Amino acid sequence: MKEMVLGLFMATIAGGSAIAEDTVFNGFYSGTEAVGTFSTSDTGEGSGQKTVGGFLGASWSNGALYGAVEAEVAIGLGFEEDLSEAYEPHRTASISAIAGVQATDNLIVFGRVGVQAAQVRARRGDDVQSRKASGLRLGIGADYAIAPGIRLRAEVGRSYLSGVNIEEMESTEIRLGLINQF
Repeated sequence: MKEMVLGLFMATIAGGSAIAEDTVFNGFYSGTEAVGTFSTSDTGEGSGQKTVGGFLGASWSNGALYGAVEAEVAIGLGFEEDLSEAYEPHRTASISAIAGVQATDNLIVFGRVGVQAAQVRARRGDDVQSRKASGLRLGIGADYAIAPGIRLRAEVGRSYLSGVNIEEMESTEIRLGLINQF
């Protein structure tokens, strides 16, 4: 009887951890993030920005392989001080495909490719103009499950914006986020 109870207990623990491993990164999720961005235009001018945003996604995994589709919106928090010329992706929206591998039970390492649209504010002296742009978004990062349904995200990315109303603009982004899986 003791062996049967111990066996049932071990099977429950093994089954529970297998379920947890299988579902940690599966399903729908939402998140919020803080972004630090350094942008340069085709004129060579650069500026730094702070952005906050939110995102929704759907993810699935098959063994160690991971995939997700994610939609994000973000808003800039203002221009860096003391620059006579600056560019800020003031409002952005993007859709991305994410592919990665589950490196450990709690860690996903991923790459991102997506498209984005932005309202970019350009400052030249005291003149601030708003322009529309679109382009490519790339990134690499990691999600780490800190509790059931809760993940931390760190990502480094590049955005390439251009359009008929804006010079080409490239941005390097550092993103830190908190994700709620539901």
